[in-house]
Amino acid sequence: VTISHKLLKFDKLLLIEGKPGIGKSHFVNTLTKEYENNILYRFWVGNQDRDYQERLKFENFIRDLNTKLFYDQNTRTIEELLDELKVEKKTFIIDGLDHVENYNNSDFDSFINFINRAKDYCEIIVLSRPLVSKLDCKKHTLENWNSKQTEKVLKELFHLSEYSIIGEIFKISQGYPIIV
Repeated sequence: VTISHKLLKFDKLLLIEGKPGIGKSHFVNTLTKEYENNILYRFWVGNQDRDYQERLKFENFIRDLNTKLFYDQNTRTIEELLDELKVEKKTFIIDGLDHVENYNNSDFDSFINFINRAKDYCEIIVLSRPLVSKLDCKKHTLENWNSKQTEKVLKELFHLSEYSIIGEIFKISQGYPIIV
């Protein structure tokens, strides 16, 4: 079932924030379909992820971006990577920036500086839990589902049709997707 979010028009950089379990990483799937010419970088991919700590390091982020852009292991400057993002007209989707702020804060400024530079070369969409540091850009906050959205999920995914049960679930969950 898809509870779609209205995609915002934005100029170069959009931050999509939301609390844990609101559906940010799931929303990435919609974004990658909407912006097919994308590069996706996820800081967190799951509990069994062995490379999690490595992905939070700026040098590994740059190395991975290089591989995704050029499909080789040659070392390039950040300027060359930015130029290629522009040439390829890529949309750069970054999921989970809060993980860097919380678990590798020493590299956080490097990521922020890179994002602020890269927005002059390509469109960037950053998805994150609320950040302590501020990104200077348009921000959209993902909210809990309303009663109609909750009803749709419960009907389509769980085949619930009894309005009293749906109403009780909404009352208890307040439309918080992970609880619904």
